[in-house]
Amino acid sequence: MKMNDNISNQGYKGKERRKFIRVPFIFPVNFKIVNKSDDEDRIYHALSDNISEGGLKIICLDPVDKDDEIEINFYLPIKDGMKEIKSNAQVVWKQEGNKKNFCGVQFINIKNEDKEAIRNFVNRIMEFKKDENI
Repeated sequence: MKMNDNISNQGYKGKERRKFIRVPFIFPVNFKIVNKSDDEDRIYHALSDNISEGGLKIICLDPVDKDDEIEINFYLPIKDGMKEIKSNAQVVWKQEGNKKNFCGVQFINIKNEDKEAIRNFVNRIMEFKKDENI
């Protein structure tokens, strides 16, 4: 096994304990809330703040509620271009700010190939950080 094959499973070593390594990465994210009938057709636009194999931290202008179930999609750079990632997710925490809202979403029912693409992306970012002392 190569050293970077297991980077995602090392977990967070800081104050909090996490199942997956997170890396900072800002990219556009779209989602819709599926557990509220009045919002099921509305598309929300947000930005990611970080990504892990288990979920995302996102920043949005519109408030969302903890425990909202969402359908989320975004594009992830891969070796041969961009890969669209689609998954259901659950809002597991939220923090409201003055003009923007932060929330953590956990992937649920994510396809194995999408999870693997995220794992590979996180591992590549970790390799860049290690090699460049970022």
